[in-house]
Amino acid sequence: MKTHLKTSLLFILNITLIFSQENTIEEIYKLNGNVKSVRYDSYLAEKTTEGYEIIEKGWEDVEKADKFIEFNKNGKIIKISFYDKAAKLEREHEYIYKDSNLIQSATKYHKSTYVYDSLDRVIKAKIFDRAPEEIKSTNINELAKKEKILVKYEYDEHGNLKYRIANNMKDGHSSKTSYTYNKKGLLQKEETTIDDYKEWYWYEYDTNGRIINKKWMDNVDGLIENEIHQYSDNELVFTLWENYFEGELEGKITYEYKNGVEVEINEYDMEDQTQITWKYDYEFDAQNNWIKKIVHTYKGEYFIVNREIEYFGDGGE
Repeated sequence: MKTHLKTSLLFILNITLIFSQENTIEEIYKLNGNVKSVRYDSYLAEKTTEGYEIIEKGWEDVEKADKFIEFNKNGKIIKISFYDKAAKLEREHEYIYKDSNLIQSATKYHKSTYVYDSLDRVIKAKIFDRAPEEIKSTNINELAKKEKILVKYEYDEHGNLKYRIANNMKDGHSSKTSYTYNKKGLLQKEETTIDDYKEWYWYEYDTNGRIINKKWMDNVDGLIENEIHQYSDNELVFTLWENYFEGELEGKITYEYKNGVEVEINEYDMEDQTQITWKYDYEFDAQNNWIKKIVHTYKGEYFIVNREIEYFGDGGE
């Protein structure tokens, strides 16, 4: 494989998050308690006989920036500020709400507005997209020409999202995503059609309604990605992620979790028969939110990530 899968997944997340109906920004940054703000501060470190010695500013993730995240009292993120090595503000992501509904957002690549019906369901969205066609480490800070996308949402008689129809006003292309549900009302299939191309996600659940298998497929190559999740005592403990190319298993990543956080990631390249590993250790506060993370990468590097969490009231003291 030309790029490491874990890095590729981080890039893909930035592009697809804006279209997702399953993940909110708060679910990406999961926190316990009534959090007011979180400040991330990351350093490259060296392991010594006495612990870890900080060398310089440094980051494991592709954004390569410290973050300051602000929440409102309803637990919604209202702003994410990104800072460089010199603590200089690089950019801000802003989210505006009316009551509890997100009505406007502005991120690195997208600016969006949302319209809701009387049942507080989003029915329209207008998105200005400036994401590069393919995001790489060499162009992550570049912006493409602006594209305007209009999105319409339709619901079934049970209130479930049934269709998402998106029209690109620049090139005239449109897509239609249909959603089908099982007898318990859980999303079972999410299928998108663009001209003659079709791709879909297929979900399977355990008896507690938790996703145990998720497949991404299309009408060209068949299976593209496969995810398997395992749980113990109501907690996610293991995930297997596989990617396929022309029907052949190309690589896989395993994620091990403890207390709701990743503790080990293993990436396997089937072609090269190689394996690389990331390991994570944590310190937690009284709300069981991690406040310090020690990262040991596959390159043998160490990173120390501190999180300073402020709560509304006395929640974290």
